[in-house]
Amino acid sequence: MRLRVVGAGVLLGLAAAAVVLAVVPPEAEVRQLHHPVAGLDPVRLAASPGLDADASALLGGRPDPGGVARSVDVEPGTGVLEVRARAETAADAGVVAEAVGTVLSRRASTQAGGVAGTTGLTTGPLEDLGSRPPPGTVLAVGGAVGLAVGLAVGGVGSRRVASAEVLGRRGGRPVLGVVPAGPARDPAVLARAPDHARRRHPVRRRAAAVRELAGAVRTAAGAARVVVVLAVEPQATTVAVATDLAVALAGDGERVLLVESGPGSAGSPVQRVADPTPGVREVLAGSAELGRTVQRWSRGGLDVLPAGTAAHRGAAPLEGSDVAAVLARVRAHYDRVVVDAPGEPGARAAVELARAGDVTVVVVPRGAPAAAVTTTLAALDDAGVEVSGTVLAGG
Repeated sequence: MRLRVVGAGVLLGLAAAAVVLAVVPPEAEVRQLHHPVAGLDPVRLAASPGLDADASALLGGRPDPGGVARSVDVEPGTGVLEVRARAETAADAGVVAEAVGTVLSRRASTQAGGVAGTTGLTTGPLEDLGSRPPPGTVLAVGGAVGLAVGLAVGGVGSRRVASAEVLGRRGGRPVLGVVPAGPARDPAVLARAPDHARRRHPVRRRAAAVRELAGAVRTAAGAARVVVVLAVEPQATTVAVATDLAVALAGDGERVLLVESGPGSAGSPVQRVADPTPGVREVLAGSAELGRTVQRWSRGGLDVLPAGTAAHRGAAPLEGSDVAAVLARVRAHYDRVVVDAPGEPGARAAVELARAGDVTVVVVPRGAPAAAVTTTLAALDDAGVEVSGTVLAGG
């Protein structure tokens, strides 16, 4: 995907360069140097009025005086006059340059008063300077600009995570899946696309991506049971990915418990069928029994341990050690326990919970700062947490 984006950028840059060449065609440019005799002022010669009109008259009116003015530059220097002329071909530019040189020579002779029988100017040969702008240079610049745009859009060298390739390179961990953004109303594998929808319909693409993620997590976990899902940024939520993953695993015949203990639990799609209270917090407080708190979500094919009052706005985040204590009581009853983890990655709550789990997966939103990925994974490494892989969300 990244190579296609880069290639498209190069082609776009070349196409833009071709348009520039079509709108502003390259012109051949020639140069001729004229050396006035001693006593003649090159600046005065270059500024003498009617130069363009006289040169046009020598050429039979083609180009007209305005055309001569636009295509010829006369630059005075120390003891020299430089004439540059531009036209479609070097031959045409040379004719115009020589006409201007003839007019300058006549005026120099007049100013010199015919001293010593000179014409007032010593004229050098025509020099072909090539095309301006050079077509090769224009195309090279267009291709280079297109390449830079392609690399930026494709995420190469980007400071943000724009693709699975960037995530894998910056994170140094396997990318277990890329889950496209989708509506939060239903988990991906339960959402239904219209009957007439194509295979690449967004709903079907997302469902396929989640199934691939479930397979990758199952492979990474093996016989391990507790899968802890962390977010790479404190403001990001993992509840959608955790729910999608749990439903997909349950759809493959596993007995699954989804533990909603993260800060995004209030937005969980499960809450339409599973009352968030009582939940984890009530179990910890001793006001609810664990067996009666776990609720069956028939449509998802799994059990849910809601967040409880932790899902209410303004509630303090759950402690990782407390959630880990609850996990110890339920893990033997399920093939897989998927935990939407509380707290900031690298913080004590997340570290304690990750240590209590068997497999840790870090969710990275598309566009997240690459530095945040590196910092988070390094913090987890320092805390002794082994991260099995990452997930690019919103891809």
